[in-house]
Amino acid sequence: MRDRAVAGTLQARLLRVLMVSLCGLLLLGVGVTWFVAFRVANDAYDHALLDPVMDIVQNVREGPSGPALELSAREQQALLFDGSDRVFFGVRDAAGRWYSGAAASIPPPHERLVPRVPLFYSATVNGAEVRIASMLTDAGFEVYVAETTNKRDRLVWEVILTSLVPSLAVVVVAVALVWFGVSHGLSPLRRLHDELAQRSPNDLRAVDVSQAPAEVRPAIVALNRLLLRIRETSESQRRFLADAAHQLRTPLAGLQMQLELELRASTSPSLRATLAKMRDAVLRTGNVTNRLLALARAEQSAPAARDAAIDLQELVERVGAQWIAPALDRGIDLGFELAPASVHGDAALIADMLQNLIDNAVRYTDAGGTITVSCGDDARGAWFAVEDSGIGIPAEERERVFERFYRGTAAGGDGCGLGLAIVKEGADRHRASVSIDDASAGAGTLITVRFPAPRASRLASAPASYETA
Repeated sequence: MRDRAVAGTLQARLLRVLMVSLCGLLLLGVGVTWFVAFRVANDAYDHALLDPVMDIVQNVREGPSGPALELSAREQQALLFDGSDRVFFGVRDAAGRWYSGAAASIPPPHERLVPRVPLFYSATVNGAEVRIASMLTDAGFEVYVAETTNKRDRLVWEVILTSLVPSLAVVVVAVALVWFGVSHGLSPLRRLHDELAQRSPNDLRAVDVSQAPAEVRPAIVALNRLLLRIRETSESQRRFLADAAHQLRTPLAGLQMQLELELRASTSPSLRATLAKMRDAVLRTGNVTNRLLALARAEQSAPAARDAAIDLQELVERVGAQWIAPALDRGIDLGFELAPASVHGDAALIADMLQNLIDNAVRYTDAGGTITVSCGDDARGAWFAVEDSGIGIPAEERERVFERFYRGTAAGGDGCGLGLAIVKEGADRHRASVSIDDASAGAGTLITVRFPAPRASRLASAPASYETA
């Protein structure tokens, strides 16, 4: 999970690259637009600012005490009127003395003025940005007209916003289209993910590459090759286990029979004790062999081949009836609480699961104890359960008991640690769940196997209960 969070999804990566690229292009566009708008605004308003400069140049004369402007106050006011900006002027003689207008508040240009050639430059006057137009007259007077930049700035921002809004709209639409396109393009990968996520760990069938994009197809082909090698290795191991178990069953059965015969015929107490131990060892070996066979069958069961309808009530009743005599021999009260239920699956594998649950309950329940085998169907699906009053399973061991050959700390007897591993394997093959809880009486264990609910309507009926003692 952490690796996925760090690496991110392909869709997020593509969108991140796209967003960074589009934002970079948007910022570049804003910069170019600002530069162009600034030049256009300056060119346009500089041309307008040149008009008062020319009027002043044409009306400035040499007076008795310096330059004199032959414009009345009303004419000057009309010449410098502007509804958005403040406009002011100044005139300087050849000696550098200021006359008229704003006088020394206007900074001179850094370049030398050429007669009748206008010069425009920007400066700061009393803390305000101004644009200044200047010209040198034939008489050697320098005329300056300054204007604040309010309308220029407003024009620049209007141009930028006019360009920015459509650009932002294009970016949003592009991201939405790419999001949709990438989502649609990655849908085969999502289907592949869903298919693999729904598989059990033992489902090693090849992945269908027909609907995969060309860019992903080589990876899927390599995955199929890996699955094929794993499947071949796994099948080889299962065949070896099944063949070995089958080969062991016949000589073990013969050896057990010979030991039983010798045990009956022998009159020596020491020999009888030795033969009894050998018989018990053979019985334990046979039990392990049978469990290994059941585990091999569980592993070989194909997850996809579960279309056979099974009457779960009849199966539980039939399997449970086989344990009535062993339970009576151990002084255990074996009872049943069965309700109509049906599942789709492998009947032999489900029977093995139930056999192992009842076997464990009989092994670890003392004389005078009780075992209840039940089944039913509810809104969550069909289920069967085995409840006993035995030694119980501590909460901290309830996950580990499903491991192969693991036996709980409180387990005694001659168990081999494969019973619950077979139950878990069978449940995984049917996509069922196995839960371990305390028995209803407090002491003992309740193990429930619950199958997934089918889409069809459920069979509802009252449970039928009976007991055998």
